[in-house]
Parts: sequence; C-alpha cells; structure tokens
Amino acid sequence: MNKIDKPVFIPSTPIVSVDPDADIGKWADRTPRQIIPGNAISDLVGKELAELNEDALAETQEDMGFVLGGRMRELARGNAKSDTARARTNLLRLVEDISAVEAVGLDDLLGRFGDLANHANPFEAMREAGLDSGQMALLLGIWLTDKNLTGGRRKRLEEALLAVMGDEEWELKLFAQLEFGKPSPAALAQLKALYQRAGARHTSLSQWFAELKSMPDSKRKLKALLRALAFELSSQGAPIEGNRLVAVIMDLRRILLFFGFEEHARKTTQVFPAWGMNADQYMSELLQTIDQVWVSMDWFSGRVQALGLAENLRYGYGRAFTETMRLLSRDCFKEDMQRDEILQAIKDYLEELTADE
Repeated sequence: MNKIDKPVFIPSTPIVSVDPDADIGKWADRTPRQIIPGNAISDLVGKELAELNEDALAETQEDMGFVLGGRMRELARGNAKSDTARARTNLLRLVEDISAVEAVGLDDLLGRFGDLANHANPFEAMREAGLDSGQMALLLGIWLTDKNLTGGRRKRLEEALLAVMGDEEWELKLFAQLEFGKPSPAALAQLKALYQRAGARHTSLSQWFAELKSMPDSKRKLKALLRALAFELSSQGAPIEGNRLVAVIMDLRRILLFFGFEEHARKTTQVFPAWGMNADQYMSELLQTIDQVWVSMDWFSGRVQALGLAENLRYGYGRAFTETMRLLSRDCFKEDMQRDEILQAIKDYLEELTADE
C-alpha cells in the first residue's frame, strides 16, 4: 500500500519574537504587533507536524485509504461482502505490506509456529501457547498470504482466523501488537478503555486530549487506536457517509496533530506568564474553541472572561490566540471555513475592546 501524504499548513509569514521581559500590559495603543515567540517556534511546529504527518498520520491515512477504496470497488462490482469476509481481506492486505509487520516481534512468533499449518487445530495450538487474538490474527494473516498454501492446511487456518475474529477486540490487539510489539497489560487495558469510549458515546476534543495526555506513551496509544478504528470501519457493512465512527476517527486525527503543538503552547504561555495559564490550559482553550459548532464574538468574549484575565491582558490574549489559530494545520479544523469563522469572531472581539476605550 502506498502511503497518502496530506499537505501540512505552515504560514509563509515569519512570526516575530516579542521581548518576554516587556510590560505586556502596555497594549493601550493597540498598534499591530506579532506576539507569538520566535521564528524558531514556527520552525519547530512545522517540523513536529511534518513528522507526525509522515509517520502516524500517514499510516492512518493508509488504513483509511483502503477503507474507502475497498468499499467503492465493492459497490462498483455490486459485491456486498460480509463484515467477516471484508475484515479477512483487509487483514491480508495489511500483512502484505512489509513495512507494517517489521520489528514487531514476528521472528519469535514465526519461529515458534513454523509448522502451524500442519496442526490439526491451529487455533487451539496458538491459544494454548498464550497468544492473544491480535498476535493470532497477525500470524494467521502472514500464513494465509502464502499462495502455495492449499487444501486442508489453508482450510484449517481459515477456520482458525474465523475463531480469532470472534473476539470483539481482535483489531485493537492487532494494532497494539504492531505498535508496541508485546504491549504490557496496563497499556492494553488503557487501549481497551479508549476503544470502548470511542464506540460508546460522543467525546469532545478537549476530553480526548485530557484523557490521552494523562497516559504514558500517549501518542503511540492514540496511533494504535486510530488504526484499529479505521480497520474496524473498513470491515463494516454500514454506509460510510454519516457513520459515527468516521467522526470519531477524524477527531482523533486532530488530537494527534495537536500533540505536535504542545511545545508552541508551552512557549506561548511562558512569554505571557501574567495570563496564569500553563500549556495544557492553553491547549484546552484551543480545543474547546474548535469543538464549537459556531464561534461568535460573544462566545469568545465569554471564554476570555471565564479565564479571569485582567482587562489590560485581554487584547494581548486575543492577538496571541489569533496567531495560534493561523499557525494550526488546516487538518486541525472540522470544516474548511471554520478557521476563518473563528478568526472573524476574535477580530470582532478585539475591535469591540478598542471601541470601548
């Protein structure tokens, strides 16, 4: 499978530093200034987002690519496969991608089960050896891509794969195996909790971020979760349009992008200590803003008031927030016009502040 690289938005206008020792209360003249700290931060954010795009997001885009491509081919041929058959096809396509299965402890598995196809009951052989359903699926997928495997041996392995797919969490365990090798029980438990939340109820961007931020290896867990959800979607018979799982996947992709933005948030809040905010709080404000269906001037004004900022700090905060919104990748937003709508609301807010003087 070819990785699908999406362009990352990096502003062409340099972001100019502000002296962090300056009196940030002196904004009375309202003269235009750039207030995000340093060209180096712009370069850093661009580098972080580019690395995410090439790594975690590229793999998720790859999975989403065969979700949509496979489903469109199915519709064109008038061939509505069952969920199980679709999952089997996707698994075999996954393991045929050499890059997807390297460095995940497969040498040991293949060494231990080099004669798996000769077992009378391959599923029981793997279960008794202590493999989980993710490891089993990966091992069986590799075996079943062997075109020389025929007759009763292939049939036994196909039956074993059907048994493995009886575990509702086999996709999650599969991608946990691909991401972590052998995940710890604690890591797997956290992934299960995230997986169940994704399927159970709506979770806002800020809630996802807060929960993931508290976990060790949060980026890798998010990456495994994203790939598992994309794989699950690819195996469903339900229409993709309007499918809730699509919205969850897109929200989690946005969270992955925001993880690359933490250093920017940290340096911004360090330059403006009078705000009394840390990087996580600033990130939460960004996410809550993007969570809104519509951001008006009144809504943004209410958020600023809720932060308890002194009046002489509000204009500077609004300008900083504006520059941050401009710097974010376009993939962070839910709709093409959302950034423009948010920027207009903040512009109206800043104009009202100057008019009140």
